[in-house]
Amino acid sequence: MGSLPTRAGTHASQGPQGRPRGAKLFCKTGRKILASKGRKLIGWDEIREGGLSPQASVMSWRGEAGGIASAQEGHDVVMCPQSHMYFDYYQAPAAQELAKGAEFQAFENFLPLQQVYQYDPVPAQLSPQEATHILGVQANLWSEFIKDFKKMQYQAFPRIAALAEVAWSPAADKDYANFLERLEDILAHYQLAQINCGPIYTPAPQDETPAKS
Repeated sequence: MGSLPTRAGTHASQGPQGRPRGAKLFCKTGRKILASKGRKLIGWDEIREGGLSPQASVMSWRGEAGGIASAQEGHDVVMCPQSHMYFDYYQAPAAQELAKGAEFQAFENFLPLQQVYQYDPVPAQLSPQEATHILGVQANLWSEFIKDFKKMQYQAFPRIAALAEVAWSPAADKDYANFLERLEDILAHYQLAQINCGPIYTPAPQDETPAKS
């Protein structure tokens, strides 16, 4: 497929001042390789730091700011902010989960079901035309603490049901209490399918702060 640049100035180890130049060169070279194969570039929102090509699409994970700016500039965007869409985070406070055993360790913050459900992937700051550049929403589940398929299920379910409704339903039509009622049938299906479902946790005022962007 070709080699990406590795010459001086492209490595993160050369310090913050070298990274923007390296990122720009990396994206530029990668974009040319992709174009030669009839493909377009899509990347995490860090690619904005190297300058976006006209056809580039952005995965907005460090909050919504990168996605909003990209959509306003006419780029397509997939919203996946860590504040609502990182399923490698705990589903309940870390202390509560770790009390069950070391195998329940997850990554950093906790992201309860309700917080996933409340997410609207089309930011209010966007005009109707700009909003057409929001392709959709994605949840990310990184595997640092995923030892097997059962642990993957534990992190993904039932949050994946909330993700589906976030992706399919207009924000005005969503109702969390109603969702919880309907979730009972889904949980029964999970049980029949022997899916290792994680907890449904309702945050309390004394809890640690849920995930933020």
